[in-house]
Amino acid sequence: MTRNHWIVIGIAGAALGLVLACLCLGCCLSAAILWQIVQPPSPPPLPPPGVTPPTATSTATGTPTLTHTPTLAPTSTATGTPTLTHTPTTPPTNTWTPSPTQTPTPTHSPTHTATATAAPTATKTPTTTPSHVPCAQAGEHIGDYECVCCTIVRTYYCSSCGGQPTFLNSHDPYEGYFTAVVWGENRQAFMDHFGSPPESVFRNRFSCFYGLIEYYAPNQAPQIILRNPANACVDCADCGR
Repeated sequence: MTRNHWIVIGIAGAALGLVLACLCLGCCLSAAILWQIVQPPSPPPLPPPGVTPPTATSTATGTPTLTHTPTLAPTSTATGTPTLTHTPTTPPTNTWTPSPTQTPTPTHSPTHTATATAAPTATKTPTTTPSHVPCAQAGEHIGDYECVCCTIVRTYYCSSCGGQPTFLNSHDPYEGYFTAVVWGENRQAFMDHFGSPPESVFRNRFSCFYGLIEYYAPNQAPQIILRNPANACVDCADCGR
């Protein structure tokens, strides 16, 4: 290796050392700058309580004197850390009181209820010996107690009807003509009195029946309801016999 080679190597080494030195210096400067940026500045020390710091006065001629006198906060003599208590002020609440509700009192108007009074029915007291009325004239004595006599030409016991009536008809057809009726509740009494059912006792025989003569609207005919067998007879002149 020649002398020139060593000169070149020396120059390259010096240049490399200079570059490394520059890099180290740059790193140190960068670290210092970063430290100054990251570290917050220290606050200036406060003077002790009761001491007024010196007033800075400029001695230059013609320059106004700037005097800065800091005002120290009053020292609290209370022991401990003062606590600030904030009491919220509650806004007044408006309370709405409804006015009393007046309930109307219903006024009852007097209601006049017409009560229908049935006209009194004249009841005739039967005589000891009732008069004889033919069956054909029974319709003229509606509402009267009479003894109605005639020959019974048709009888019918309706066991399937309500009340199980026995009809003793003075005419055939029976519509519009006098009929004597024995209800099922009195049927046994007539059988005990006459010894046979009423439809057999009175058929085709002259008979008399005593009682209240009523008007039966469906048949448009007069009738007598027989409840007592003593109020009926067969082959007799009248109910008094």
